[in-house]
This record gives sequence, C-alpha cells and structure tokens, in this order.
Amino acid sequence: IVEPRSENIEVAAVVPGTVTELYVKVGQSVAAGERLFRLDDRQRKAELAVQRALLAQAEAELHRLERLPRPEDIPPSEARVHKAEADLKARKDELDRMERLLTKNVATQQDWIQAEQAFLAARALLEQAQAEDAKLKAGAWEEELAVARAEVARAREAVSQAEVELDRLIVTAPVRGAVLKVNVRDGEYVGTPPGQPLIILGDTDVLHV
Repeated sequence: IVEPRSENIEVAAVVPGTVTELYVKVGQSVAAGERLFRLDDRQRKAELAVQRALLAQAEAELHRLERLPRPEDIPPSEARVHKAEADLKARKDELDRMERLLTKNVATQQDWIQAEQAFLAARALLEQAQAEDAKLKAGAWEEELAVARAEVARAREAVSQAEVELDRLIVTAPVRGAVLKVNVRDGEYVGTPPGQPLIILGDTDVLHV
C-alpha cells in the first residue's frame, strides 16, 4: 500500500475531449509542469492555422499601406498629368484659333462653342489627373493605417487565444509528486467535470506500509 504524507491532488481535464496520449503510469514520479496526458488537438491546431493565416494577411495589408505610394506607380501617374496638360494646351490653342476665325466671320458661333466645350472638358480631365496624382503621392490615409493596425492587433490576440486553447489540451502536473492512480486510458472521452478525477498525485515522499 502506498500512502502519501500530504493531501492528494486530483487532476482533471480543463476542457472535454478524447485522450490521445497518456504519458504517465501509477508509481511514476513527475515534476511540476510535466505532461500527464493530451486530448485530441486536431481541431485546435486547424483553428490556430487559420488565425495565423489571418494575422499574416492583416500584417501584409498594413505593410502595403505603410509603403504607399509604390515607386513604380508614380511615373505612370505623372505621365497622365503631362498628357492632360498637353491636351489642355491643344484645346486652348484650338479655342483661341476659333475666336480669331469667329471675329473674321470664317467660323460659326457653333464652332466656337464646340471648341470651348472641348477646352473645358480637357481642363476638367487635367484637374482630375492632378488630384489623383496628389492622392497617390500622399500615401495611405492615417485613418486607413489606424484601421489596419487595429486589425493586426486583433489578429494577434486571436492567435494568442488559439494558442492558449491548444495548450489547454495538454494536462500537466501542478506540483511535483508521484502518480497514485490513473483513471483514464488512450482513446477515452472525458468531460468536464468528470465523474472522477483522471489522475491522482501525492507527495513523492511516501510511506510504504
């Protein structure tokens, strides 16, 4: 008969599940923190993988916003502005020519109106190209960066939570002691609270009667 000198410690699973690995047997001495048994962790591992993927996605989006504008996007934007400026100049020259022809009664009022409308349209396109170029060179808005940073923080918390949930499937010895009784087997489903403690630990300094 093995009797511990101190009060027994009853160990149970924190969450329900199927025991996949049993690491100890009766009479074995264990250190504090040593593994006693593990529950099925396939679902938790899958959830952790998903959360890590979401974190990587959030970090990539934040990195993309922080690097704006991309150097390769600037030349095409500037080229659109230059083209719009050239188009506006051409339309202005055409409008001036129509005004001279109109004073000489060579062009009609309708010709002048069409030239003016073309000039106004070209000016609007230039203003749009300039605004888009300025927006591009300004980079991401601080509000966008704040949202992206918050999403990264949330994703990191989700990963941490998933890691905690995975760790809870490994039941460890709370103190140093000897395994006095094992009430669980590999493949057995255990709930919380169990009908009886799964493993009972006692002081390693035992009495043999």
